[in-house]
Parts: sequence; C-alpha cells; structure tokens
Amino acid sequence: MVRTIAEENIVCQRLRKKHFENPGYRKWSDMIPLHCTDYGSKVEDIFFISYTTGRLLSETDGETFYKLLDNGRELPIDWVSLYDYFDSRFADEENYAIGEITRPAIEGNTNECVRWSVMDILNFYRDKLLSPSYDIV
Repeated sequence: MVRTIAEENIVCQRLRKKHFENPGYRKWSDMIPLHCTDYGSKVEDIFFISYTTGRLLSETDGETFYKLLDNGRELPIDWVSLYDYFDSRFADEENYAIGEITRPAIEGNTNECVRWSVMDILNFYRDKLLSPSYDIV
C-alpha cells in the first residue's frame, strides 16, 4: 500500500536527516532547517538539484548542472549517502512520490532534445561518482 503525502513527508524527513547531515559534507539543514516542514516535503527532483548545486530552488541550466556533476568528486557531497538515499527511495514499493525521481524532468546531458529523470542522471554518473578516489599503481 502506498503511503499518504503526510506519511511520505515524514519518511523523507527521517531519511534526509540520516543521509544528508553527515559531518564534513554539505548538509540539507544548511539550506532548510530540520524543524521546517520543507525539510522533508521538498519534491525529490527539486531536492536533488538544490542539494547538488548548494542553492535552494536552483534554476541552474543543464550545462552548468552537468559540469558540476562531471566534477562531482570535488563537491562537498557524500555520494555514497546520496546514492543510498535515492536507490532506497526508488526501491520503496510504498513510495507515494516515485514519479518525482522517475519522470523525465531535467534537461539531459546529451545534444539530444530529451529530458532525464533523477534516476537517469544518477545512473549515468554512478560509476564516476562512486568509484574509489585513488589510483591503483
């Protein structure tokens, strides 16, 4: 059974607190206080863009956004936690807001005139952002 919107916001708040409040990394609470209802209720695609860019309701154009992701290892983001969050949200059969991470809503990272979903983007960058940061000699 799918959760209600109110229940979904509680789940998002709990999971975001778990995944996006890690010391040494960008914190979601630096943009939206923990006690604010928007902390858990911000829709997933807007949350993803805002958290990644470090700016609330970012209107970052696609080219700038993908340049950030191309150099994502330099951002103060715990990519393991970010991927764990979105992978668990994607796999959650009770997720009311699954469309927020699966609908094509963001300009794609190709010359084609297509839109990508949050999960499309994360899957495109998965190996690059989750690979070890050291070279084996």
